[in-house]
Amino acid sequence: MKQIISVEAFEKSIRTALSLSFDYEAACRRVQGWLNSIPEGKLYVRRDRGFYAFYEKDVKRHQIYLSKSSDRLYALARRKYLQNLYEILSVIHLHNSPASTFSEWSSYSELDSLIDNLIKLVVAFASGNLDLARIVMTPAQYKWYTSSFAQKKINLSEARFTDNGVAVRSKSEQDIGNVSEEYAAFYHYEERIKINVRNLVNSLRESLESANWPTGELYYYDKYGCHWKVPEVLEWMNSNGSIWRAYDDRTGRITIYNDFKFMLADGTIKIWEHSGMVDKFKYRCNASEREYVMEYTETISRENYINTFEKDISTSEAIADILKEHILPRLWF
Repeated sequence: MKQIISVEAFEKSIRTALSLSFDYEAACRRVQGWLNSIPEGKLYVRRDRGFYAFYEKDVKRHQIYLSKSSDRLYALARRKYLQNLYEILSVIHLHNSPASTFSEWSSYSELDSLIDNLIKLVVAFASGNLDLARIVMTPAQYKWYTSSFAQKKINLSEARFTDNGVAVRSKSEQDIGNVSEEYAAFYHYEERIKINVRNLVNSLRESLESANWPTGELYYYDKYGCHWKVPEVLEWMNSNGSIWRAYDDRTGRITIYNDFKFMLADGTIKIWEHSGMVDKFKYRCNASEREYVMEYTETISRENYINTFEKDISTSEAIADILKEHILPRLWF
């Protein structure tokens, strides 16, 4: 099976996530909650002449082999994975507790061994031809990531491609995509969303009228889209790439395409917009307007909106640092 998430990328991601500072107690609670939602049962993994078999035992200790396509197998595989993860998080929580004593630190030497065991388990799942992503992602993450979505059209002859084959528009976006994939930070690129901005349009009209600007019809349409009758200072609203060119007065909505969208383990959506041409006035206006509209309409909170410029992603290490700050470790717990 072609893996959505490679073992190598997952190992790098989970080891990095576990080395970072995070809310250990909250992470333990979340993982325990996921465990409580999975049916009881114990998965056994057996390797015979290079092949992996998965089974559980009934009340009479008889082996019940599980089909590699069965929901039961994936439920038990995720339970086993989460049990290992919970044990690791519990040890980390212990060592970061103010109540921990010197004697409790003796178990710290076990942490590397626990993480190694988690990786060995993941390797067994992948080697056994299971969909690793379905095990290590939450059900909501897996459904979101594997669902089809509307995307902005891109000229493939001019596109750049990430290591996983995702077509993007620039070298900078290619770099962001490659580092994200290196850390198993799964994303949607330029996913279309429609946002209701009628109240914002009405507010703009009122602002112009209060400034004695004769608005009349604030906008009109032709085959090229929506055009705004606005002062010269707002003329960027009519420029190519402006979100306002796609305003639909019938629905009160505009269409936005975000650069990179991530879903964290608790269901939170993170958006990463990269502003690569801030030297261009109209581009800069449109980029800031996207952020403002999403925040104004409560489409996303400011804390979940990442905005970078060329100087912020000059190296792969710099991109990785942004991932560690905003995406990891909450991607996994």
